[in-house]
Amino acid sequence: MSTGPFHTPFIPGFASGLPDEIYQTHSSTYRNPGELRDGPVLVVGAGNSGAQIAVELSRERLVYLSAGSELHFKPLYALSKSIFWYLDLFGIIYAGTDSLAGSWLKKQPEIIYGLELKSLLAVQKVLLKPRAVEARKNRIVFENGTDAEVSNIVWATGYRSDYRWIQIDGATDSQGKPIHRGGVSPVSGLYYLGLPWQSSRGSALLGWVGRDASKLAEKIRIY
Repeated sequence: MSTGPFHTPFIPGFASGLPDEIYQTHSSTYRNPGELRDGPVLVVGAGNSGAQIAVELSRERLVYLSAGSELHFKPLYALSKSIFWYLDLFGIIYAGTDSLAGSWLKKQPEIIYGLELKSLLAVQKVLLKPRAVEARKNRIVFENGTDAEVSNIVWATGYRSDYRWIQIDGATDSQGKPIHRGGVSPVSGLYYLGLPWQSSRGSALLGWVGRDASKLAEKIRIY
């Protein structure tokens, strides 16, 4: 299976209580600023997708960005090379699931790559808010009790994995997650590709999933 970990777009339950006048979309379906209504926009979720959308929207309107935790930034480029080029060069992207480096990486906070959002926050072109927790008519209430009235919301709130469609005894654990080692299931003839930390940090990243694909192809060939 090579469906990756991003199955079902997640939107908090309280979003259903917002009035129809507020335009809502998930980051998975957002395309460009032209689809939004006039007025302020709230981007909920400050991962890389949320950060990039907030930067784009800030060029023409007031943008609030709701983050559930402290933001951590790193430059996307150094000496004209992508930071991922260095991660590849020094083998960090290949840190194994059970290695010391892998264990350390799993504990690190999510990084926002690129410094444009950081600059916009500093001059308040994007206004940072804490976690969004409640909807009151056309206002969103945040964890610290403040609120904001907006005309648009982009839910950059990620995805939930859903493997319920795998109806094979022994293929998933009690939480519904695939049982595997390096993508190899204990179920004869069943393999996975593109799972987070399947064998390394790069397993679910498009630029590095090929490494796992080659290993699995060899296992399947000799199966």
